[in-house]
Amino acid sequence: MSGWASAQELRWAPQAEQWKAFHSEAFHAAARGLQTALAQEFQETRTQPATDAARIIELRALGQLIPYPDCAADFLRAQLPSLSASAADRQWLCAHCWRAGHQGLVKKASQLLRTEMDSLFATQWADLQTQTDDFQRGSLQARALADQVLNPKYPMRIPIYAYPNSAYPNLLIQEDRFAGLRQRLCRRFGWLAGYLAREQAELLGQLRALALSDPADRVLHRVRPSQEAGEQRRREEAFLQARARLEDKLARSLARTAQWQGYFGAPQPPEAANVTNVNKKETSNAANAGKKKVAPAVNAGKGEAAVRQMKQLAGKGRNSGKK
Repeated sequence: MSGWASAQELRWAPQAEQWKAFHSEAFHAAARGLQTALAQEFQETRTQPATDAARIIELRALGQLIPYPDCAADFLRAQLPSLSASAADRQWLCAHCWRAGHQGLVKKASQLLRTEMDSLFATQWADLQTQTDDFQRGSLQARALADQVLNPKYPMRIPIYAYPNSAYPNLLIQEDRFAGLRQRLCRRFGWLAGYLAREQAELLGQLRALALSDPADRVLHRVRPSQEAGEQRRREEAFLQARARLEDKLARSLARTAQWQGYFGAPQPPEAANVTNVNKKETSNAANAGKKKVAPAVNAGKGEAAVRQMKQLAGKGRNSGKK
């Protein structure tokens, strides 16, 4: 969790888990002591620890959902000027440790921060709509459609990665005079994509939780028979209204995401994720290659033994026939 372990120390992670399984009391005692020390360190270095803890936890989680690394760094630098990049992991862990002992204060500060971010999102989204003429001026999708009309012999393909160097097979980046405008707008308003991603994840979670309380699958208890039909109808109406409200919010959020990707294109995933996937693929390929090298020898040995056994059985059958 802390992110402090080096590569050499991480080699001992399985042994550490095994030691923890046999010494759980000592482990939890040391963890409580470390948590208290980190919480005390956070409180001594902050004038408003509840507000700072809420901002560090919430905004860092939001920054991880921003699909543009440069935009995420600029957003965190602007919103958390006191959070140094070198000690970001330690300050984040200290904020979590302080929150464990002051959950009520951090929850209230988080609610105020959410209200502030909602207001900022509404303001900047309206500003983005104004600067782009409601996502029409300089749209990447509109530029591709216009190019398709001019050159119908080339099939139009929407690019997978549209930031920062988007291109179509029949559209050169230097011919697109709005490419610089899109990059500047994406650098400034890129955090809006992360906000939409977080909003959609939360709404989907609320819909899944709401589905578990569907009154159609519930049995009413402690209700008079004369009032059972009315109570069932009241609960179903409340359930349908809550679901319709969440679905309406989700539809608006998805529509905004469609507008964003239609103007800027689909974002490029972080390079770190690609490197991780490549390393995993190389490791799995190496392991599979090793298995494939060993398997033929084993199968060959089994095959030769089976052939010898069949020959022996055939020889016994011929001898018995002669007798």
